[in-house]
Amino acid sequence: MSSALTGNENLEAEMESGVRKNRWPAVWPASTKRTFKYYPGQIVQFLVVGGLNAVIDIGMLDLILYIWPTTNDGLLILFNTFAYTLAILNSYIWNSRITFRQHARQDIREKAYFLIQAGISLFLSNFTFLTAFHELTALDLPNWVVQNAAKALAMAIPSTASFLFMKYWVFRRSGRRVKKP
Repeated sequence: MSSALTGNENLEAEMESGVRKNRWPAVWPASTKRTFKYYPGQIVQFLVVGGLNAVIDIGMLDLILYIWPTTNDGLLILFNTFAYTLAILNSYIWNSRITFRQHARQDIREKAYFLIQAGISLFLSNFTFLTAFHELTALDLPNWVVQNAAKALAMAIPSTASFLFMKYWVFRRSGRRVKKP
């Protein structure tokens, strides 16, 4: 008796054996060197996750500043740190499961590296946010425009640094190559 192939036979066998393999690798190794190439979709995936992070980051900061308006540097850093932390948590969840899934192990080392890169990115975000905020206040614009423009600038630099950190440090597998199926 013949049965129609659904494409799930291999998946079912993997599930029975208790080993789940990634069927759609995010990246293929470029050479025997300890680097890996991205496929064009990896940047698109990172940008989609980044867009969601931006909505969370800006949305939360705007909500907090709507409820507690301030120009106090200490409060601005506190509010920005809270909003950025929510976005970073979202970033780890989605990037480890989608963008860099082929290299994500979700072990303690990876999480520690992610926290280090997040701390560096948070420092860059807060520094850029405050610097831009103070520079833009000289333009005599409404406070919400200044805060959102400063936040937009504060997302650009850390996002670029974050992508490079995650690609070449956090989700990099040392000496292990992934074979094409």
